[in-house]
Amino acid sequence: MKICTVISSHSPSVFTKLTVASLLREMRSKFDLNIHIGVHENYSDYTTDLSLFDETRSIAHIHLVPEIDWIAHNENVYRYSLMHAKNLENLLKQVKYYDFDHLLILDNDLYIQKDFLTPLLERYPDSDLIGHYFADKREPSSVNESMAGERIQMMPKCSVWCTVLSRRMYDNIMKDTTVLYPEKIYDTSMIEQSVERFPGSESVPLVFDTFSKVTFKAIDDWGMKVEMLPEAEMMDGIMHFSGSSFNYGSRNHSVEPGRLRATEIYEREFPDGLEK
Repeated sequence: MKICTVISSHSPSVFTKLTVASLLREMRSKFDLNIHIGVHENYSDYTTDLSLFDETRSIAHIHLVPEIDWIAHNENVYRYSLMHAKNLENLLKQVKYYDFDHLLILDNDLYIQKDFLTPLLERYPDSDLIGHYFADKREPSSVNESMAGERIQMMPKCSVWCTVLSRRMYDNIMKDTTVLYPEKIYDTSMIEQSVERFPGSESVPLVFDTFSKVTFKAIDDWGMKVEMLPEAEMMDGIMHFSGSSFNYGSRNHSVEPGRLRATEIYEREFPDGLEK
């Protein structure tokens, strides 16, 4: 089975190297893997460690994407999601002409400890999307958005840490890739649709984070078969470092503890690095 894997990379090299190395170790004997990594074109502004490019030279394709203007978007609450979506969109466009049965979307800071894909595909062979909601929140979350000063509803977000798409779903997304982007919607018909689908939700603007509109559209408009699993089931056997990104992670967390832990695992389990 042909699996195209896309990874939006926005962290120190070791995180993505560990993601790729552990993916290959657990799955390359069972699947025909085609790996694509998206990297900010000014990557060297963040780090002098460019080993990701050399070590993946014969294993993966790396695609550069221009960063958004962070200063221009400084007041945008969803600027990090905007950059993530831009990177993801570029990756999906780059793999358009490759032959694959499923598309696997992974975050760049994972330690994969077993083959999680085979059981998912065997259990849900006809599904167009297999994933999980962020923090298992299946209902909209009403919040007061402090920066905008208004009440909104955050729509359920399909986490793109680990998501499996059918080729049919991929092709449908590519008809209009704006569905990947974060968006605030004031359209009353969309709000009414949300209220009807989620009883008890409020008639206030809706906010879709990166990729979350895909699941909404897939279920309500596209007639796709979607399986949203509990996060613990979807991520079973996968360690997610989180908070590792140069932008969002470094601003909201300390990246260093995770980097040291990822480095320790990578050097212990992959002492020769990625295969050349």
